[in-house]
Amino acid sequence: MRSIKASELRLTSAKSLKFQTEPITDTDSIYSNALACAIVSAPIKNNGATGKAMASIFTKILKRNIPGHFVWEDDLCFSIMTIQPIREGHLMVIPKLEVNHWDDLPPETAAHLMLVAQKIAKAIKGVIPCKRIGVSIVGLEVPHTHIHLIPIDNMGDLDFSLAQEMAPERLAATAEKIKQSLQARGYSEADV
Repeated sequence: MRSIKASELRLTSAKSLKFQTEPITDTDSIYSNALACAIVSAPIKNNGATGKAMASIFTKILKRNIPGHFVWEDDLCFSIMTIQPIREGHLMVIPKLEVNHWDDLPPETAAHLMLVAQKIAKAIKGVIPCKRIGVSIVGLEVPHTHIHLIPIDNMGDLDFSLAQEMAPERLAATAEKIKQSLQARGYSEADV
């Protein structure tokens, strides 16, 4: 069985992948295919399993092997814009430690994630008009714990079927607004 390279995959829908023979070189395609590559290649620490697990898509973004729009980074976690937001301002808070299930996180890491999520939520509310910031931990799409922070005005705004790919330029502009909001609140972790 041969290895599958990221450059050989193309996301054709939320549920199907196809091989392609031309390398993916443009940024838009890299963004749209990052999740597809993660699904195929990212088994994570399996509660006591031995052997070296491959890095998750989030770890690859953290290491800057794949582009990402960062708004926060500290010793335990980081936050990036999701490439398929439900709404502008939708981002994720992710532990640096690769743990599949959020309830398997060390308690201090879990607590830290929520504290960071709270700080970022206040910053989002400062720049994205919304009634609240919804919080969701799902984890079905990438086996690396992550907390979704989503600006909402009603319960329907938490519907993941509404997620759509957003242009990298728009993601970058939104990330910049949120970072500036965090920096104005005195958080140097937003200097990423």
